[in-house]
Parts: sequence; structure tokens; C-alpha cells
Amino acid sequence: MAWFGGVLFVISICLSWSSCESDAGGMTGYRLANQQEFLVLAPKKVRPEQTYEVHVTLYKMRYEKLTVRAVLSRNEEEYASDSVAFYDPGTKSIQLEVPITTTPGLHKLSVEGILGGEMHRPVFKNVTEDGNGNIVRRWMQKQLNFGLFESQFQLSYPVTPGDWTFMVEAFGHVYTKSLSVVMWWPDESLFAVNVTTPMYIFDTEWGVAGTIFGEHRNSALYAWGNATISLTVKDKTGQILPGELRKVISYLSGSVPFEFTMEEIKETWGDVANTELHFKGWIKDWYFLDTQNGTAVTKVLKDGVRLTYLGRRLRTFKPNTPVTIYFAVQRADGTPYDGFYNRQIYIQRIATGSGAKSVPEELRVIPSDAIVRYTFYPSESDETIRVTAHHPNTGSQVEVRLFRYFSANNKYLALSSHTDMPKIVAGGNILLGSSLVMNTRQKTFSVAVSHEMAPTAKIVAYCVTNGEIVVDSLSFFVQDKRLTTGPFVHTWYYDDARWEESTFFSAPTNGMDTLSTVEASGLIALSDMNMTVLQEYTSCNRTLGLGLCPNGQCYKLSHKCDGTIHCNDGYDEVACPPNKSEMWSRRQPDIKNLHFMPRYFDPTDWMWKAAYIKPNGQVELRLDVPEYTDSSVMSGFILHPEHGLSLVEQPVEHDTSRLFLMFSEAPCTIRRGEQVGIRLALLNNWDQDQEIILMLHGGEDYRFIRVEEFGFVSSYNPRLLSGDIQTMIDMKAGEKRYVMMPIVPLIESGQLEVRISAYGPLKIDTEVVTIDVKYDGVGITDFIPYLLDLVNQGSQLIPDFNIPIPERFVEPGQRDVLYIPGSNVVSMGIHGDMVLPGLMLPQLSLFETIDTNLSPESADGYMFDYAVNLQTLNYLQVTNSLSREERERSLEFMRSILMRQYSYLQNDGSMKMFRRNSESCVWLTAYCMKVLHATVISQWSEQVFIPIDILNKMATWLSKQQIASGAVIETSEVYYNQNYRPFVRDMSNQTQEWHIPTTALTVIAMSLGTRLTGSAKIRADEVSRKGADYLAEKYLSINDPFQLAITAYALEVAKHRQKDNAYMRLRTFRRSGEFVYWASKEIPPNVVNIINTVPIMEPRSYFENLENSVMATSYSLMLYLAHNQLAESVPIMKWIVFQHKHLMFWSSTQDTLLALEALSEYAYRETNRDFYKLTLYLSGTAKESWGVHSHTLNKTNFDDLKVFPMQRAYGEIRARAIGTGYAYLGMKSYRHMEKAYQIEAQGPSFASYDIEVAEMSFRGRNASSLFMTICASWTRTDLYSESGMTFLKIAIPSGYTVTRDAIHALYSSGVPGLRRARFYDQTLVIFMETFTATRKCVSFEAKRWYPVANMSIAHDLQIRNYAEEGLYHQTSWEAYTLFHLHICQVCGSFQCPYCQFYNHSSLLSSTLLGVVVSAMLAMFVSLWY
Repeated sequence: MAWFGGVLFVISICLSWSSCESDAGGMTGYRLANQQEFLVLAPKKVRPEQTYEVHVTLYKMRYEKLTVRAVLSRNEEEYASDSVAFYDPGTKSIQLEVPITTTPGLHKLSVEGILGGEMHRPVFKNVTEDGNGNIVRRWMQKQLNFGLFESQFQLSYPVTPGDWTFMVEAFGHVYTKSLSVVMWWPDESLFAVNVTTPMYIFDTEWGVAGTIFGEHRNSALYAWGNATISLTVKDKTGQILPGELRKVISYLSGSVPFEFTMEEIKETWGDVANTELHFKGWIKDWYFLDTQNGTAVTKVLKDGVRLTYLGRRLRTFKPNTPVTIYFAVQRADGTPYDGFYNRQIYIQRIATGSGAKSVPEELRVIPSDAIVRYTFYPSESDETIRVTAHHPNTGSQVEVRLFRYFSANNKYLALSSHTDMPKIVAGGNILLGSSLVMNTRQKTFSVAVSHEMAPTAKIVAYCVTNGEIVVDSLSFFVQDKRLTTGPFVHTWYYDDARWEESTFFSAPTNGMDTLSTVEASGLIALSDMNMTVLQEYTSCNRTLGLGLCPNGQCYKLSHKCDGTIHCNDGYDEVACPPNKSEMWSRRQPDIKNLHFMPRYFDPTDWMWKAAYIKPNGQVELRLDVPEYTDSSVMSGFILHPEHGLSLVEQPVEHDTSRLFLMFSEAPCTIRRGEQVGIRLALLNNWDQDQEIILMLHGGEDYRFIRVEEFGFVSSYNPRLLSGDIQTMIDMKAGEKRYVMMPIVPLIESGQLEVRISAYGPLKIDTEVVTIDVKYDGVGITDFIPYLLDLVNQGSQLIPDFNIPIPERFVEPGQRDVLYIPGSNVVSMGIHGDMVLPGLMLPQLSLFETIDTNLSPESADGYMFDYAVNLQTLNYLQVTNSLSREERERSLEFMRSILMRQYSYLQNDGSMKMFRRNSESCVWLTAYCMKVLHATVISQWSEQVFIPIDILNKMATWLSKQQIASGAVIETSEVYYNQNYRPFVRDMSNQTQEWHIPTTALTVIAMSLGTRLTGSAKIRADEVSRKGADYLAEKYLSINDPFQLAITAYALEVAKHRQKDNAYMRLRTFRRSGEFVYWASKEIPPNVVNIINTVPIMEPRSYFENLENSVMATSYSLMLYLAHNQLAESVPIMKWIVFQHKHLMFWSSTQDTLLALEALSEYAYRETNRDFYKLTLYLSGTAKESWGVHSHTLNKTNFDDLKVFPMQRAYGEIRARAIGTGYAYLGMKSYRHMEKAYQIEAQGPSFASYDIEVAEMSFRGRNASSLFMTICASWTRTDLYSESGMTFLKIAIPSGYTVTRDAIHALYSSGVPGLRRARFYDQTLVIFMETFTATRKCVSFEAKRWYPVANMSIAHDLQIRNYAEEGLYHQTSWEAYTLFHLHICQVCGSFQCPYCQFYNHSSLLSSTLLGVVVSAMLAMFVSLWY
């Protein structure tokens, strides 16, 4: 390893020596006597797993032997040391091996002289720091494969858009790479529009031209219709200037050019130099009857010449040594100046000093590379030099100022290079430190460079004369095929085809004296000799903020490096770090003006392929190229153990389009009986006509819809054909077209696969379309939970589970059916213990496996997904039930959830419920902090990394919300969850605003925050103490079970002196019956009817305070367990289990997580789990026998969920069990209903919301657009004045979609409190912060994307409270208009004569198909041979 930071080398070096008789700078003051005994040079930085080399030079030997020892230590702990013995004056090196375990921070280097056991004191200390942001993914201690590490991960949605950084710590270095993450939705629009214009133009050009292009989203077919182009202008500040130019294009197919002349632009806006031209193009597509737009930006540059200098504006010079200044002459766009006229600039040099002489202005011709090199020799009289250069015609001018380098003895050492860009010619190691005998005042030597020196190299030369260290350094670029930065660099910018090209030059030191030169070289110098321009004693009082200039004058330290020269010799500015304009950096892609197209996001991972190189230096790669219609650009690199990294200089463009392609589109989900037109996009990319035979392969699950002559077909009873269906398509060269293949499913529910093949002369393309078929109507769910306890009792009579679905689906004489026949399904889920089952595939998530009516479109919902996986991981690990596959899958899912959660995290540490226009929330922040901190203290902290800085910020923000009394006040004006309202009833039944829930939750989070650090830990302890004292003052006056329970639990966690008293008072609030629970209102047990001496259990009812009661009882259960009241905890545990509203969910996210935490604490105390074994037997009472099912639970599958389904279910399910242990049984019954009055009758007996479809209309071609307005209001004002967080779920008809444009229109509609809207699974979900008694309406538009006919009538419409499932209203809305549409009215068949892409050829028989296919194959074979 080199002994200087950032290894830098040259090919040939010239050393020049110059002396001067006069005193440098007229410096006065006191100086120490020159001892000239030693000099130590060492790097500034310590890097793990690298050699740290210290160079020691002794100039005098006072003893026969002197041992010099170097020690590296961290926190007073030595980790590397070595020594070297000196017998004569000279230079020796000490190499210290830095271990890989070295951590960032403060490191100390001690250099000691040892003589007879006596040691000298340490002489050096070094500090290095490293910082991290929000880390969403870590790979620790990964093994490299020939220097390469490969990994991948999926970005979650939503995430924080912006610049994401990948940081790699390897070999003692930190490498970073940034990329831009943007939010883009594939269903943003029906088709995409792209407007292409130049990146920039000059104001002297004739005008600007561009193209507008439209393409259908999934098929690559061109859009066709009419277009409009608009041009507006923005000035430098981004303000839109008055005026607009528009051009109308009456017809386009695919793309069409347009132009705006500079004459008409200037007529509207005048001089447009240094402005931006903003183009916006609209295309009205005549197929989708939709309008979309695209944008483009062109910068207008003022044409002219611009001069720039390479390197720093302020520099140093040495008398009688060459100084070279580089001036780049470029046009306004960054390209080299290539004009034939005015190829000259004027340069003037003005020198100051006693006897200094200035040089008159001289003319320099601009060379072909547009870099003017100006070299001169300063005289011994020069103190400062000002060099100016200007272009005569354009007036562009730049200035460089130089100041004299300080030397006490007027001795100077200068390095220069004859090679600006040396190429790598050596492959081995080089000599890093050596001595050179100067027989003359100038000497030349060569150094061979290697890959290790790229991209930049530096050489440092020094000598000692008259007690003064004379030093110089030179930085330069080493040419290698890798990403480079250089000492002096200028980058020429070109058009889109050639992005940029950089030129590098050697750079001299910018130090003012020996000390600053050494430090700028990445070194530390330790010596008893003078190395600095500063005097030891001075009249400039540093305590008064004054600094010393080398010439003796004083300056204010606050003015140092402020860009203004205050010292006449420039000392306060020359050695300052360069500003951004003086530092070279690559031009960043300007994606803010880029209008995204779907093809920008096509997957490219198929091009990433790693392989070993054969001995002959070649490698063959086989890539599975997807069927794209665009070209791909490929590049590559090689990692060689000897030659290092090499990059492909010129990327390769590969056209991936085939001569013939077929794409298919169909809705993912349809309803029973609906007719679908599968859209097939056929692309003939050949320059010849093709005849294509299209065949629908027959299947048992679907039939082909036959359209009769003249387009006659019925909507409800069309003629159906089975078997293979074929038609012939005649395609012209380059033609792209759609073909609609109509089918109708025969199955009532489930998945069907439709296979379609296209036979052409060049290719056979086959597409398989998968469609999920569901029952029509609105789904209704009921649930019955039951806990089997064969631990505390030897046997237990299990009531029958009543299926609330009658055997007969219609009453005699009634028109309306009771439910859709066949949709009645029942499933019985069983798992051991009372906690949730294990980690099912794909993961525990509200979107996936956790069956509930909730949508996790908020910070609380995503945090629930994270927390439930963390809780389940801990539970399974403690009970020895966790498999490696489950663990890795769950941890990966948790890492993906963290990405989502960080998008709700604010810079101050607070959490917002929604990313759009919502306020920070105290209880949400405390809840998230509690969960994230639980990860830090868990055994999963390495796999799921949570930076402590995030927790510190959250704790700091929470501490700022605490007032003097100790209460923690909610900052948000909206109570997303009414259980965290600040109001409470006291013992006098008076409403008080005490902020009990937020204070208690914050105290819990702060008390558990044991891993917090620094001031955040101090603040957290203070908040916990003050908050606990506040709760202790209030708990005797609280008259609400939940608020008393969370208060008592907070005091228990905070270990407050009143914790036992609060617990005893909580016991007095319990309600007893079959079980024990805490609730503000009575919650009756499950209804069990006795029929013929047989107990039959009914489904759970809805309650308005279930979440509140489950949370209160869960806190109480944890308190009972904390006080070792295990026997009394049993009825509490059972009550919690019996409150399930779903198989793995209670009423909301908050009560579910608390219930899981409490039940897990109870389960941990069950020490006999390994001995549990029980067998359950299930049977049905229906006439159609369900049979008898048995399931045995033991320690191998105790936590696995087993589900027994029953189709066309009715009657009861009977269960019995033998053995020992706990088992949880949950029966879910499901059926579909058609009528709104039937659906509403299944809901709660109390009305919580009022919801209706206020307006609905169909527009466009055969109802291709649906406009709907839905209004709702809160009716339970007896509970709360407002509802809290609420969401609407609106079922959208099959084939229709709510595009991103419609969602943006929703956001901009001004509806108060609308915070989230998302369309998925044919459902539009809209989140509102709250509802009041005042009606609130939302309007939206859905457009037909896929042709679907004979659509179902009834569609789901519901509004639900996020925090309490019992507060909801479910009904339906009807679409009779869509029910009467037949397949040709939606243009869903190629047989419809009045639709686009009508295919007039007749259907082919199977025999004729065989003849045609044989002929095609024969032609293909003849062409092949």
C-alpha cells in the first residue's frame, strides 16, 4: 500500500531547483532554532484490510542505535504495531497491517523513539467519520466471486422517490452509486404519448422540429386519430411567459413530425435566449376514444463562445518554475469551438511586487482541440500574478490569480510531467518510496504505471535544506477503461449520440507552504523542522477571532474561505477546499423533463449474465430475449485477477423485435356468465405480406361465441361453438392490427386457461390467457371462532358450527333468490395453540393471507404487516416451530415493508398516516417506534437492519410533543383512530381532555427504547418519567376501561411506584360472565342455541366497541401475566380468542397486534407444549355428505394452519376432539347475494354510515365510459362527532378500469380529507381522513379497457371504519345498461362487421386448417433449405 492517500503516479518527472536571496514576504517575528533531526510521513486515513505505511527519516544520530516504533490504536486499544531500527541517518518505512475488523471513528497513530526502554511521547492523532441515511437493505460479509458480488431485490410500493444510493464498503474504501427512483404506474393510461424534441437549440437557428408519437400500452400498436401541439416558454426563474403557439394535426397513425420556426417564436415572445421551450402534445385516439398527452423540453442557448479555465481560480506559483494554465474554448452547449473565424483569444499577465514586470496582452490561436495552453516563468520579483483571457468578438472573459509559494529560505522544488495521460504499460507492483540523488538542478526519471494506480495518481517529492522541508506534489490522470476523475479535467458535451468526452491534464499542488502541500497530498507530516508559513508568535489574537497572514497582517477567521481575498498574499483563500464550480463532476441525466413511456420500464434483467471466460479469452452467452418491439443496448465488463477491470468502450445495439409477433390482453377477473373478447395484437414486422391462421384451441371450460350474419348476436343466449376455431388474417407488410377472439366461460368459479395460436410462414406464436371467474353479485362473509381447551379440562363438548346459508336458494313464490346458487362455500380452519398460525405462503399480509375487509393503504396498515410478521417470527422461534424457509421468506417480506414504511417517515422523525397532504401523528409515531425498536432488540436485527438514528429522531420528535404537565398531545387535527382521542370520562361522568392514550403509548415506547443513544436517550427517559408521573396523577379519576388499562400497562413498563395500585384498580373494572374482559359496554358471548339437546353456535355479531374492548383486555392480560396471575389469565385469554372476526384478524390492526402480543405472552408460559397432541374429527350434517375429516396436531405441525373447504355448503359442521392441548377452530361461510336489501340485512343492526350512488351515467361508444358520484355521511354521532379514518370500496364492472388520470382527477377534485385512492382487483379503494354528519361526495370515471359483454348487474359498494369493523355499511349498485350489451356492442369479436379490425374471412374447418398448415410448413421448409 502507498504511504499517501489516493495513490497517484507519473511517467516522467522533472525536478527544478530555484533559490532566492531576499526574505520571503518580508516575514517578521520569532522562529524556533532549526533542529533538523527527523521527519515522519504517514497517510491521513486508516482503511481496514490494507497496509498502513509510515515513512521515517532521521537526519542526525545522537545514539548508536535508535528504534522507532509505530502504533495504531482505537479507543486506547492497540490493534497494529511494528518497529524499525536505525544505526545511521536515512529513511526507512514501517508497515502496519490494518485488520478487517477495524471500525470507523477516531484512530490514533503513535510514533515513539525507543532508547534503552525509554519512550518518547505520541506525536500524531487522526479522525475519520462515516455517515449513513435510511438503510433499506444490507448485505453483510458477502463472499466475492472473482471480485464480483451479485444480488437483487424487489422495490416495494409505495417507496420514497428520489435518488437512492448504493454504498459498498470494501477493502477499506467506501464506494457509492446513485440511481433515481420514480413513481410510475403501468395502468396510468390506455395508451402513451411521446413528444420528442432536441435537448437544446441555439437562438440563431431557424427553429425547432420534433415528432409526436402514440402507442397503445400493452400491444405496441400505434395510436391513430388527431393531435394538437402546444408550445409555451419558461424564463430562467421557471415562470411561464404570456403567450402560446398551437398546431393541429388532423390525422396521425403512430407518429407525425411538427415544427415551430424561430421567426414565429420570436414574434410571440421576442428574444428567447436562455429560456426553455415546453412542448405538450395531445392525441385523441379513435379506438379507445381517449385523450392522452406527452411533454418535451428544449433549452434555447444564446449562441456564442465561452471561456473556462481548468482547475482552481486561486493558485500558487514558484519563482523561475514553469506555470501552465489551460483555457477551454467552447460553445454555449459545451461542445468544442469549431468555428473557422475568430479562432483566437487574448491573454494578459499582470504581476505585482518590487521590481515585478507585467506582460502586455498577447494573441493566442485556438488549437484544434480547443484547449489553449498558456505557459510562463514567474520572476523572482513577482509576489502576485493575475492572468486574464478574453475572446475578442463575444467578450467572454475569465481570470486566474496566483500567489507566491512560501519558503523561509527561498528554496523551491517543482514537479512537472511530460505526459498528460499516461497509459498503463506495467502490470506488477511499483516502488512506492525511493530516494533520488540530485546531481544537477533538474532531473528526469520514469515511473511505470499499473491498474492499481487508476484513475488518478500523485507523486510527492521533498528534501531538507537549512532546517526547512522543501516539498512539491503533482497529480495526474492514469488512462484506464473505467470510470475516471482527474486532477485537471474538462468535459466536452455532445448530442444524444455522444454524451460526453473528457480531457485530463496534470495538476500541480495548490498548497501555500510545505504543511498545506503535504496535507493536500493526503499525508500527515511530523517533524521538528519548520513546515508552515505561520509565525510561532504573532500579534494577531486568535481568541478574538483573528488569524495571521504570511505577510504579517491580520484577518478575521470568520472570513476564511468566504470567496473574498483578505490577505494580500491570498493565504486566507488559496488553500481552501474548491467550490462546486471548480470541481469536475459528470453531467447528471436531466430526467425531470423526461416524459415517461411504458417501454422505459421494460425489464432488462434478462441482459444481466455472468460467466467465466475461457482460456482463449472468449465466452458464449445464451440469453432468453423477451418479445420486445424496441432495440436494446448492451454493454459489459470483465474482472480479471491480473488485469483488473475492463469496460466495453462502445455499447452494442440489438434489435429484439421479431418478424411476426402476437400479444394477448384480457381482463384478469370476470363474473360468471360474462362474455369476453380476448384482444390479440398482431404485428407484421416483415417487409413482405403474411397470411396468418389464428386458432382458438378448444377447451372444456369455455366456448367460442358465434356471431351470425350481419352482426346479429344475443347478449344472454348467443350461439356457442366448441372445439378448435380458426380464421385467416391477411396482413400487409409492416401492418399492426387487433383481432378480437370472443369466448364465454362455462365454469361458475375458478381459473380458466385459454390457448390461442397464430400460424405464419416464419413463426408460430402461442399465447395462454388466464382468467379468474367469480360468482356475480356481492360477497357476504360470516365467521365463528372457537377455542378448544383440553389443557385445563379433560374433555369438552364442542357446539355444532351453524352454517347461516339455507339449503334452498329461493323461497317458493319469490322472484329474488336468497343467494347465488353455487356461491355458498364454507371453510373450517384449524391450528394449534391460541396465537396465529405460522407463516403461510406467500407471507402474512393484509393483501395476501390475512383474510379481512381491511385495505392496508396507510402507514398503519403497512406497519401492521411488518409487526405481525415480527410477532409471529418471535413466537415461532420461542416455541421451536420456525423453519429456515419460513424465516427467510418472512424476513425478506419485512425488508420490503420497511421500504414502504420509510416513505411515510418525515425528516424530523415523525410518521404521517398518508403520504399526501396529511399531518404528523403522535400515536402513530409512538406505535411505529415501539415496533421498530422491537426489531432492534430481537435476534433479527442483523437481517432486518433499523438504524438507531431513525429511532433517535422519532424519540426526539415525540419528546417535543410533551407539555409541562407531562401529557403528550396529539398534533394532528384528525383522530384517525377514535381510541386515541384525548377525551375521557372522569368519575363524575364529566368529559376531560387529558390525552391519556397518546401519553400512555408514548411512555410505553420511550420506556422500551433501551437502545436509544445520546440526547435522544436522555429525552426519552425524561419523557417516560414525566409522562408516568402524569398518568399516576390521573389513573384514579379515569372512568374508561381502555384508557385505564393502557395507563396501568404504561406504569408497569415504566416501573413507576404506582404501577401496582393502578393494576389493582384495573381489576375492579373487569366484566365477568362466561369469560372475563374489559369493555365500556357489554359484549355478549357468541350465541349458542339448543336444538334437540344439541348446542349450535351462531356466527359472531357486530359490535361498535370491539376494538376498544379487545385492546383493553389485551393490556389487562399482559398485566395479569406480569403479576404471575396465570390461573386468572385463562378466562381473559379465552375471551380474546372468542372475539375473532376473521380467522387471523380481530376488528382492526391495533387490536389484532395487541391481542397477538398478549396471547403470545400467555403461550410462552405453556411449558408442556411438546407433550400436546390432539386429534379433531369434522363432519357435516348436510344431505350431500361432506364426509368425515380428521386432523392430528402435535409438536411438528402445531402452528400450521389446516383448512377444510366445503362446496355448496349448508347445515352444520360437527366437531369432536380427543387428546391434550389447545386448538383454535374458525369457520368462515361465504355466499353471494344480488339485492341491496338482502346485503344490508346481513350487516350490523345499527346504522353507522349512510351511503348512496348519487349519480351514475354511461357515455361514449356503447357505454364505454362510466361516470359515478358516491355520497356518504357519518350517522353514529352518539358515539363520536366524526368517524375517524374511513375507506370506501367500490366494485368496478369487468373490463373497466380506473386509470391513473382518473385517480389524479380524484386527488385534485378538492374533496376534503381525501388522502388515498387506489384501483386494484376490479375495486376502487378511497381513503378519507374522517366523515361527519355532513354529506361528502366523490366523483370518478371508469373506462372500458377490455371488451366484456352481458355483464353482471349487482356490484359491491361499502364504506368501513378503519379502526372498528362493526362500524360499516355494505350495499350494492346496479348496472342494467351493461347487462344488455352483446359481444358486438363492445366490439369484442372479429366477426362484428361494424367494428374496427373486422375480419371478413370465414371460419375455417379443422380439415381445411390441416391443408393450409401443411402448405405453410412446406413453404417454411423450402425457405429454410
